[in-house]
Amino acid sequence: YFELAVIRWIPGHVHIIAYFTNFVLIACFFGMGVGMVIAKRKFDTVRFVAPLMLGLILLAVMFDNVEVERGGGMWLFTLEGGTSFRWNLYFLLAIFYTAVSVTFIPLGQAVGRGFGDKSPLLDYSANLVGSIAGILVFSLFSFLSLPAWSWFLIGVPLLALLMPGKRVLQGFTIVIALAITGLTWNLDKDTIWSPYHKITVKPVGIQRDTQAILPFSVGDEDVEYLPMDVGFNVSVNNDFYQITLDLSDEKVAQYPALERWQKQYDFPFKLKQNAERVLIVGGGTGNDVAAALRNGAQLIDVVEIDPETAELGKRSHPNRPYSDPRVNLYIDDARHFFNHAEKGSYDVVVFGYLDSQRLLSTLSSLRLDSYVFTVESFTEVRSLLKPDGVHVTSFGVGTEWMSKRMFEMLREAYDDEPLPLHELGVAPAGVVFIAGPGKDALIKIDPRPIPEDIILARDDWPFIYAKDRSIPKEYKIALGLILLVSTLGLGAVGGRKRVPNLHFFSLGVGFMLLQTKNITTIALVFGSTWYVNTLVFLSILVMALLSCLLMSLTDKFKVKWAYVGLFLALALNYVIPLQTFTGGSFIFRIVVVGGLTALPLFFSGIVFAHSFKQVKDPGHALASNVLGGVIGGIVEYVSLLTGMKFLLLFVAIAYLVSIRRGNTAGERSEGAEASASS
Repeated sequence: YFELAVIRWIPGHVHIIAYFTNFVLIACFFGMGVGMVIAKRKFDTVRFVAPLMLGLILLAVMFDNVEVERGGGMWLFTLEGGTSFRWNLYFLLAIFYTAVSVTFIPLGQAVGRGFGDKSPLLDYSANLVGSIAGILVFSLFSFLSLPAWSWFLIGVPLLALLMPGKRVLQGFTIVIALAITGLTWNLDKDTIWSPYHKITVKPVGIQRDTQAILPFSVGDEDVEYLPMDVGFNVSVNNDFYQITLDLSDEKVAQYPALERWQKQYDFPFKLKQNAERVLIVGGGTGNDVAAALRNGAQLIDVVEIDPETAELGKRSHPNRPYSDPRVNLYIDDARHFFNHAEKGSYDVVVFGYLDSQRLLSTLSSLRLDSYVFTVESFTEVRSLLKPDGVHVTSFGVGTEWMSKRMFEMLREAYDDEPLPLHELGVAPAGVVFIAGPGKDALIKIDPRPIPEDIILARDDWPFIYAKDRSIPKEYKIALGLILLVSTLGLGAVGGRKRVPNLHFFSLGVGFMLLQTKNITTIALVFGSTWYVNTLVFLSILVMALLSCLLMSLTDKFKVKWAYVGLFLALALNYVIPLQTFTGGSFIFRIVVVGGLTALPLFFSGIVFAHSFKQVKDPGHALASNVLGGVIGGIVEYVSLLTGMKFLLLFVAIAYLVSIRRGNTAGERSEGAEASASS
């Protein structure tokens, strides 16, 4: 529960962390692992859990709206507010990795102390049931879009239950819970917490001397603010996201500064006039929809992944475009919609400015829009167009290498050169390409040679924001910091005296990588929505629980058969291209894709449960497993070099190592002795 709360709340205030939420998850794992390492020590850290939680919240407040230096190998949207000082990215990541880790040490110690020697498998099963409950409760909060203060109001008092019989500490914990609740309420009272973002609404400013509309917050000098019923700024995680504007002819005549923005949203429909059926991908609050309506579209399908962003548009957009009967709004992932939409039915497909400012999942370095900008995605869009249809792709990032990549991806998908309107002075913002069979009736350009140095984003390597097949320096340095902080942290608590149980450590590495591969596969087949991610997390825990229950019923199971099943399941997942089943029926996808991705989890769960049932020091074994998960989270970044599918080979290697150390009797004794001496 607190992993999810921290992963949601911190990036909402420290914008840059939204690109590193998997680092926050790794920090949670590391802190829990350290806590389990010191589980049997007399010094009780559990009493500090509530003050540490408050300290973590205050740290995020200190760095609220912080700006960072922009890197080069990986595109990061950084805050734009006009301040002259920018913090170092790696300093911030090191600070928050350490702070999150320290905050979760008491929780890890509490978990480690909860394991007895007589029935570790039963204890672990109870722990899994609690984890499932935590995910379900927090998912309900996300579904209801409850404010952040409610997460802590309900969650923090539960920490008092970790201190039975200590009324003073229990009362102190509840007081801190109220303090955290009041603090978060004050910070977030004017915000909307969607399942993806922290959304804030602010007035739109026009600079008097230049008549430029400002897409980010600046000082009030020489700025005139539009009435809220004319337009407003929408920010996510404290950074600019979009401007919602009334771009009708009447308002443009009243506010000439709006003319540029009217042209920006109208130009797809000026290029392709008399479009009857339109698909808008990334509808946001409705500017593109309003433009399609202004230009006479008869039927408009709109795909928007964030329900609260769409609801804001329904409620507050000056033109109320989502209320028009010609508009069908789908709260869905774009790729999922493409695979089930009517083929050959659209005159125009418009990609709004979809550029993502958050990761797809806490288990992956992919971004929320990674699978939208791939060759396969563009190919699917091609199948949706009429014989004279056009595909308009707008992208807010204008670096040369990203522009070239987008051009070549569209060229391959359509087997024809797209029109780079931004190069012709037609497009008003970012980079804009026109592709599709109807483009030749618009503007003609001379063909250009195919560059050899451009790497195309594909479903197996969907890293649209990475410059090339390498681990960008931003991640290399950050991962190095994680290893350094983790090594120093383990050394500080005497971890060197307790050599990790290599068997359980390897199982942790493999399991974390397996989760990462599964969640990216499921996101591609079922969509990248938050509830799909939630169902994947739940299925992982349910599989682990079923494995534990199965192992608790028998003492005669030979674990070698679980390993055989595990490697066969990994081979099937490697050989069978599961992404080809995206267009199948829901039942078919659940049975085939869901079944194939669940099989390795089930067999790996049996291996873990079989070993855990026999272990003499369950706290040490579980600590080793969790710390292995930290390394698995780091190894995941190798996918930037190899692609996603190749992660399965690293999974297989990790489980092969666990076989080599499968006879853990000696290690169990060593772990138990080290535990007693510490």
